[in-house]
Amino acid sequence: MGKRDDLFNNEAVPAKARSSIHTTIIDWFQQHKAGKILDAPAGPGHLSIKLRDMGYDVVSGEIEPHIFKVPDLECIFCDLNTTIDAPDNSFDYVCCVDGLEHMTNPYKAGEEFSRVLKGNGYGGFSLPNYSNIEKK
Repeated sequence: MGKRDDLFNNEAVPAKARSSIHTTIIDWFQQHKAGKILDAPAGPGHLSIKLRDMGYDVVSGEIEPHIFKVPDLECIFCDLNTTIDAPDNSFDYVCCVDGLEHMTNPYKAGEEFSRVLKGNGYGGFSLPNYSNIEKK
């Protein structure tokens, strides 16, 4: 494991996505001005911590907020099949890592992300490649 992968090891708040996905997202956000970001679904909050440490104002969203493990970050209810509990035009960025593939209605998730994203904002999304078989 390289030094870069060490950034993503945190036993208290484990990553749910592959470290290469988080690395790509962090690299992208390092190129942009800090702002308010919605990280949803946030899981236990691994990526949320990294974004906060980079200077972003992070709001985490989760359908099961009790699984979120970062006490000093806000976690809002977020059912991406129906609603995000946030006002319109709230965020400069939205980030959805490996979440849309779990939705019964990913189109509604897209509508909700669009609703809470400011007009000049950015959305970052990742979906796992299920056709890629890897050895562990």
